[in-house]
Amino acid sequence: MQVDYRAFENEVRTYRKLQRSAFALPLYAAFRGYQVLKQFGILITEIFDRTFRSYEDMSLDEKTQALDCLVQLPEAGVAHGDVSASNFGIKDGKVVIINFSNTGPCNSENHDECYEVR
Repeated sequence: MQVDYRAFENEVRTYRKLQRSAFALPLYAAFRGYQVLKQFGILITEIFDRTFRSYEDMSLDEKTQALDCLVQLPEAGVAHGDVSASNFGIKDGKVVIINFSNTGPCNSENHDECYEVR
């Protein structure tokens, strides 16, 4: 059976790229495998203090911090690909972003297209 781990590997690669950024959780370890014909991947990061289900769950300051995360991603060479509220959380009083399985590269050729919020 051929197992496709591209999304998982993309997420791990992006977490590693963003390790020193203040807007992403630290990645401690990543494991992949399959069990009974089902693929899985496990990321070990820090735990959020709080998560969001929608943007209505965020205060104005938290929305501003989320927007700042999205502005910093292209500067780090990353286009996120899924900027739903559930991909943000609070850690130590700051908004951080998660779920990098849909990320793509952002470079000088497509830099303007990488800003997902205008």
